[in-house]
Amino acid sequence: MNGLTPAALAGLGAALLGNLLYHLASRGSAASSAPFAMLATVYVLAAILCAGLAVVLEGRALAMLPKALANPWLPVLVVAIILIEAGFLYAYRHGAPVSLASLSVNASAIALLALIGIAVLREPYDWRTVAGSLLALAGVTLALSPR
Repeated sequence: MNGLTPAALAGLGAALLGNLLYHLASRGSAASSAPFAMLATVYVLAAILCAGLAVVLEGRALAMLPKALANPWLPVLVVAIILIEAGFLYAYRHGAPVSLASLSVNASAIALLALIGIAVLREPYDWRTVAGSLLALAGVTLALSPR
């Protein structure tokens, strides 16, 4: 997979597993709870778990908290996470099928991030990047087209 290291592949595997669990849990809980109350509860529990993991896995990570709080991308990341979480919970609450919700958002993100990576961040690309992005957009268009 594009020369990624085993550690990078393990990270992507964890992200894939998390994504699957996230969508299934979001779909399952959306109808029975208020989205923002659910998110507040999830983030409190996640913060506790992350603090514990930081101490166990990273040793001095809690000492890095002031640096993390000063990161200029922190507010953007906070807004992005809330938009993702609340957006999916809202979509699922209003009947979006899990099979199309994730597909449409993630495939669209693939194409848009490829474009941003190439045009704004000046990342290298080749015909596979362009073709893959076009295929992702075509897949979204096909999946969301009227039956």
